[in-house]
Amino acid sequence: MKKLLILLAALSLVACSSNEPKEEKVETTPVVTEVVVEETPAVVEEEAPVVVEETTMEEEVIVEDVPMTEEAPTSYTVVEGDNLFRIGLKYNMSWEKLAEENNISNPDVIEASQVLTIPTK
Repeated sequence: MKKLLILLAALSLVACSSNEPKEEKVETTPVVTEVVVEETPAVVEEEAPVVVEETTMEEEVIVEDVPMTEEAPTSYTVVEGDNLFRIGLKYNMSWEKLAEENNISNPDVIEASQVLTIPTK
């Protein structure tokens, strides 16, 4: 029984004392920042004379940028790896037109160093 009383006394002491940390009061003082603006003397600039030119109302013409195409030469020498389709793309025309102009019966057979006539438009 004596041990029980000692145990209860110990528990009541523990219950009464808090283990939570005490909050410390921290006093804060407001910080005032002072901004000092120095006045600078005003600079007076001389004004340039204004020249007014007389203009007439004219219509403005806008020219669009058109990609330049190569002037079609009168002949083209076939190089290794060429075909009529690629040559036609280069000169902005169909491979059929190139084949017809050069009397090529099989458009899949053209040879390197062969000279083709490029038709003008």
